[in-house]
Amino acid sequence: MSLGASRLTVFRRITLPLIFPGIVSGWLLAFITSFDELTMSVFIANPSTTTLPVRMFLQIQDTIDPMVRRCPRC
Repeated sequence: MSLGASRLTVFRRITLPLIFPGIVSGWLLAFITSFDELTMSVFIANPSTTTLPVRMFLQIQDTIDPMVRRCPRC
């Protein structure tokens, strides 16, 4: 900013690349933790709100196709 860049340019070219590995790591750890809690999610989830781990588990359980697809309602 001391050289004339706007706040958006500074965030996009300096701050975001510095925090991106932390964001990706945090997302990955949160996903692994949520998938680890699959059994609890299966018991707690109701039909109107299905979590991603439960949806993936049901897709794998219901089909023979090894590819996990996106929810058709989403």
